[in-house]
Amino acid sequence: MAISISPSAKPRDRRRWLHCVSRAVLAGIVVSILVRVTNASTQTAQVLPVTARVQIRQQTIALEVAKTPEQRSRGLMYRTELASNRGMLFLFETTEPLSFWMKNTLIPLDIVFLKDGEVKQIATATPCHKSPCPLYSSKASVNQVLELPAGKVQELGIKIGDQLSFQEADR
Repeated sequence: MAISISPSAKPRDRRRWLHCVSRAVLAGIVVSILVRVTNASTQTAQVLPVTARVQIRQQTIALEVAKTPEQRSRGLMYRTELASNRGMLFLFETTEPLSFWMKNTLIPLDIVFLKDGEVKQIATATPCHKSPCPLYSSKASVNQVLELPAGKVQELGIKIGDQLSFQEADR
């Protein structure tokens, strides 16, 4: 509805015009707030409890375990840091080739693809800020993926064929 107000407009027309304008401004403010709240909630880092650990060459790594599809899809997105003795273990119900990407992941990571604890492939992944992001894929069928801070695989001397044994974390 278009309303034009002329200097000779009646007070009722002016009130009607002001009412329409104030409703439009209020609607714009509400939409702006909703967009900001939605963006903020989707950009929050997921932090899961430490429920597993792995001992590698005299060092214990505390692991958050991503078991559900939602946890696995969020992974370490939006994290600004990951302590050198921390990581995330992704568990899958099936054994198949898997692909990971670094969209919205702000820190570089080492990605270790495993089948029942045996290291099948290792990749070093860098943050991706613009689509399309590269995929880091396993050539072999795997059912576990371990993400560690970049450089940790080399520091610990992890190699293809190594067997990693994951334990329940002490509570």
